[in-house]
Amino acid sequence: MKSSTLWSQAVDKLEEEDRKSISGSRDNINLVEGFIGEIEKKQEECDKKRWFYTNSRGKNVFLLDGLVTQLNKYANIGDIALQHHPDVVSLAWSGFRFLLQVGTAYTEDMQTASESLEYLLRVLFCCDIYEKLYCETGLLTVQPLNTSLVELYVSILEYLCYIKRFLNKDTGERVLASFVSELKGLLKNVQQKESTVLSYVDKVEKEASAIEQTERREETERLKEQLEDIKKPLEEIETAVKMVYEAIESKKLNILRWLSDIKFIDHHTFSRERRQEKTGQWLEENETYKEWKNSKSSSLLWLRGDAGYGKTILISYVIDELQTQAKSNENMLAYFYCNYKEDNRRRPETVLRTLVKQFCLKSPGDPNFVPLPVSSIYVQRERDGHASGELRCQESTDLIINLSRMYHQVTIIVDALDECYNETRRELFLSLRSIVKSGSNVKVFLASRFEQDIALMFEGYKCHYIQASDNTQDINNYIDLQLNLHCDARRYGAEKLLLEGKVNEALKEEIRHTLKIKANGMFMWVNLQILALCEEPTPSLVRKALDQLPKDLNETYDRIIEKIEAKEGSNNTAKLVLKWLLYAREPCTVKTITQALAVGAGENPFDEDALELTPSYIIDCCKNLVVEDSGLGKLRFAHFSVQEYLLRNPKFNNDLGNHTHMAEICLKALLNHHRKVETPCKVENLLDYAAQHWGRMTNGFLRP
Repeated sequence: MKSSTLWSQAVDKLEEEDRKSISGSRDNINLVEGFIGEIEKKQEECDKKRWFYTNSRGKNVFLLDGLVTQLNKYANIGDIALQHHPDVVSLAWSGFRFLLQVGTAYTEDMQTASESLEYLLRVLFCCDIYEKLYCETGLLTVQPLNTSLVELYVSILEYLCYIKRFLNKDTGERVLASFVSELKGLLKNVQQKESTVLSYVDKVEKEASAIEQTERREETERLKEQLEDIKKPLEEIETAVKMVYEAIESKKLNILRWLSDIKFIDHHTFSRERRQEKTGQWLEENETYKEWKNSKSSSLLWLRGDAGYGKTILISYVIDELQTQAKSNENMLAYFYCNYKEDNRRRPETVLRTLVKQFCLKSPGDPNFVPLPVSSIYVQRERDGHASGELRCQESTDLIINLSRMYHQVTIIVDALDECYNETRRELFLSLRSIVKSGSNVKVFLASRFEQDIALMFEGYKCHYIQASDNTQDINNYIDLQLNLHCDARRYGAEKLLLEGKVNEALKEEIRHTLKIKANGMFMWVNLQILALCEEPTPSLVRKALDQLPKDLNETYDRIIEKIEAKEGSNNTAKLVLKWLLYAREPCTVKTITQALAVGAGENPFDEDALELTPSYIIDCCKNLVVEDSGLGKLRFAHFSVQEYLLRNPKFNNDLGNHTHMAEICLKALLNHHRKVETPCKVENLLDYAAQHWGRMTNGFLRP
């Protein structure tokens, strides 16, 4: 192919110093093929760092993908006029290689370098096609086009000469920041010149279309298609990238759902919202806790406390304190709140899988990707048709140990170990011990009441037994808040008021003083005593009740059961509610309970009034042993110790009788009530529960 005279004219227009710097180089370089080779050398480095930018349409485009795609298109075009100017080719070659080196060496300049390279290459090849299409046609508008092309070539050569001058400087004289800034100005000049060229191209095209000769039409169309292919936005690549990202995101969500569906953030939020300001700060002064927290090596701390001492609230405080440092990519915090009310939150495998899920959510590399050890197991499960099911305890333990190596410091917190199933929790204990022993960067914080198997399993590790003296200030603050809550409805809107909110300061102070002396660190005990005092109608009876306060939770529960049994009219309701919650297969909604009350057992007729019972009425019948989960509409015991107390009480601990009673109610509902399209079913929630659990309730309890 013939050499372009326009490039020669452009070289002649340069300053003498730039002309001299161009001449003398005669390297035999194929600009396209050589540059593709250079990019392929850098591709692996860029892939590892996953450099991409977000275009104007909000899509992610990998920086070197566009270059490679464009260069492959140029390679298909064949020989270009510029290739016959070895001086210019050599200049472009050194300039382009340096831009690529700058981009891959300095992350912050990668996008600038990549966009500059892609833009200059596109301009060079488009202009080559303009020359082929128009510059020898003899059209009237060709001369202004040729002049504008020469000016554009001059601006490109000045851009490349500036790079060469920079390369010729001593290393100590190179200031990359000013170099990049100057390049941007020169690139802007190129863009302005290109805009002029495009305006003349438009004029030439209009003239050529008017007088286009038939014998040139086929060749012209072919060249135009090549031009459009080069100028066309990288929509196909962007679409492919988007599809890849959507597939990755979908895969990640599937893996996260497969790992665990426990709403651990909600559980923490619920506990944190119940925590009063400054509660738990005494821990920061506790020597055992400080030693564990400040330890530079792996360690385990067991926070032991009796029922009602507020261990879960303390755990929420520790999590909040440690989450600040866990925001760094170098540190990891994972936690779990065990809970006797939910089957899944009592199982070791669920605890460990949820911890693994939190490692996946943190993902110190690209947040769009699940760590390879986890995704590999999931892929294998998919290939096996998920025949192996969910992760087993040992698999989760191995993953946590493996993933912990990705961080400088890992902290794992588990609350209420004692509320896990007795039959299987040893596996969780063994896993937690293995995780602590696995490396030098894992710290574990556990909380529970004393139970023999827990004490034996973690013997030799750090332990702090919460004493009443530890949380005295927390208890005092809690008493002050609760008294204010139940003595001033206008300010707090409490449902249960002490003496209808008309409590003189002397009596209020007497109550406060007595509760603070006898609380012995038990938040639950304080709460139940204040609620019991609210039932007394006169100041003298309040004082009498103060003199006879129960010494602990067991005695408190004894008195509550006595009150329930003594209250005619509601005692049957309370007993059925307590038994239903005690033996139910899952947490029950208020509607499920009221519908069970309405159906009743035996020959009792359907009780329409029971359907209208409110949560507050049920809670009052049960003397606050039962509470409603706000937002969920479900009833639950006020504390784990309530369930344990009832299971020890012969009046309630009757598996055969209670399961038989519940099964009879469910069977009665299934036989006598049906869903109909035209009329709503009055016991729909109970039917759902019965259909799901009736078979398991009767297994082993109903005799033929």
